[in-house]
Amino acid sequence: MTDPLIETKAVGMAYAASDGQMSNILSGIDLQIGAGAQIALIGPSGSGKSTLLHIISGLLDPTEGEVTWPALGPQQNLMPEKLQVVFQTQSLFPSLTVRENIALPLLLAGRPAVPGFAPDELLAGFGLSELADSLPEELSGGQSQRIALLRALSVCPAIILADEPTGQLDSATAAAFLTKVIASADQIGAALVIATHDPAVAARMRQRWTIDHGKLFAATHAEALT
Repeated sequence: MTDPLIETKAVGMAYAASDGQMSNILSGIDLQIGAGAQIALIGPSGSGKSTLLHIISGLLDPTEGEVTWPALGPQQNLMPEKLQVVFQTQSLFPSLTVRENIALPLLLAGRPAVPGFAPDELLAGFGLSELADSLPEELSGGQSQRIALLRALSVCPAIILADEPTGQLDSATAAAFLTKVIASADQIGAALVIATHDPAVAARMRQRWTIDHGKLFAATHAEALT
């Protein structure tokens, strides 16, 4: 049996509230993410979707439980080649052009691009070539989101964790963009986990995981549509 990319056991996250009491955001989260998985992570605003993505990426330590990356190796070696995170907020480097932002993970990893995933090839494939020499301040929110995801794809990681990557796109643009993202992830065999409020995005993924009152509930694609 192949080791999972990410595994959690009884993971929880608590914060100190204004009255000094501890408030649980997540509690008792057990999950496994396998190679090539396609998972939509859904739940209302404030439910802990972003927190869970940050925990399983290794960027945030849980207050209880354990996170491991059996098929990826130690936490300190996850980025940039094995795991990529696409943040909901602006994450492009302001002094770098779009092309340079997309190339950054390759530079940090010290290796050339896989054919088809070089910055200019990605931009062309996603119909964004005209943005190559633009700076982030010249982009719209939706353009910035798409460029951040192309940056994640450029290094061909084993898994991409994306937080609301279509949140600033209209429905038609979001659908077309997601089609290309899924095809690219399939091409390189990358798992894809997308936190989203959009039912149309969730319906495109093979699994749907719902966070409700700090607990995680999983459903297959067929179950999610009933």
